[in-house]
Amino acid sequence: MRRHTRESCDFVVAAIHTHQAENVRVLNAAVRNWLGDGIGIQGGRGALVSGCFVENCCGHGYHPGTGLTQSIWADNVARGNTRDGLFFCLRVTHATVRGNVLVANRGHGIGGLTDPDMYNVVAGNVCAENGKHGIDADRAIGNVIQGNVCRNNSRTAPGSFAGIYLAGHRDCVVVGNVCVDDQQRTTQTHGLVSRDPAGPNIVADNHFRT
Repeated sequence: MRRHTRESCDFVVAAIHTHQAENVRVLNAAVRNWLGDGIGIQGGRGALVSGCFVENCCGHGYHPGTGLTQSIWADNVARGNTRDGLFFCLRVTHATVRGNVLVANRGHGIGGLTDPDMYNVVAGNVCAENGKHGIDADRAIGNVIQGNVCRNNSRTAPGSFAGIYLAGHRDCVVVGNVCVDDQQRTTQTHGLVSRDPAGPNIVADNHFRT
């Protein structure tokens, strides 16, 4: 499989790109070896991206952003992309990200879940063998992170990244996640990191093993 050496490309040249669309549907699409993000939905309301496969793109696999609200990203696969498997960009609210498999991306499995992205649900995803955090939620506000499996991440810098990373977060619910490293030589030595919360959160019943 040919791999790109460039780290990123302008997000507006995603293989599938929409801007301010209402109720757009992207179903069962396959994107491989694209010189930009795989699928980018920028702005608008009510998007559904489901059953898609994005591999080896020069950028993020999936890229919701620019004020997108009430979107669903379900049952997709992102593999081997140069940045995050799925990247929350600016002002993504009320999104549901569930049942996705995000594996062997060079960035985070799911990244950028940060202020001003608010009131999103990230549930039942598998984030495995990614370069950085399994789920990156630095400065997250009002998000639910539940029932995800984060396995064998931190591949680019063993020991530097976690299964789930939280910092400066508030009003979040982080429950029932599993963070494990079952490799002979572990890379994901931190399961869940919760650092310097900015307000109340519920962080409970998560399982960690290295």
